[in-house]
Amino acid sequence: MYKFKLEPVLKFKKQLEEMAQIEFYKKIKELEEKLSVLSKLKAEKEYFIEKMELLETQEINFQDYLIYKNYINLLSNRIEECQKIIKKFLEEIEKKRAELIAYYKERKILQRLDEQQRIVYEREMKMLENKFCDEINTICYNHESIKKII
Repeated sequence: MYKFKLEPVLKFKKQLEEMAQIEFYKKIKELEEKLSVLSKLKAEKEYFIEKMELLETQEINFQDYLIYKNYINLLSNRIEECQKIIKKFLEEIEKKRAELIAYYKERKILQRLDEQQRIVYEREMKMLENKFCDEINTICYNHESIKKII
C-alpha cells in the first residue's frame, strides 16, 4: 500500500494555508468595515457642506458659520485618518495575500510530489505483478511440460 512519506508535512502546510486564508478574509472584512466608515464620513461631510452653503445664502451669524466650518474641518481630518488606516490595511492585506500564495505553492509542490511518487509506486507494483504473473505462467508451463514428458 502506498504511503506518502511527507504526508504529515502536507497536512501541516494545508493547515497553515487554511489559517492564512482565514486571516486574509478577516482582513478583507475589516477593510470593508473601514471603507464603510470612510463612505459615511464623506457623506456626512458633503451633507454639512451643502447645509453650510444653504445657510450662507441666508443671513447667518458668524458663530454658527464657525461651528459648521470647524465641524467640516474635523470631518476632513477624520477622513484623512481613515484613509491612512485603509492604506495600512491594504498593505497588510497584500502581505497576507503573498503569504497565502506562498502556502498554496508549497502545498501544491508537495501534492505534485505525492502524485509523482504515487505514479512511480503504481508502476513498480504493476511491474512486480506482471513479473509474478510471468513466473506463475513459467512455472505452470514447466509443470505442464514435465507432465507431458512423464
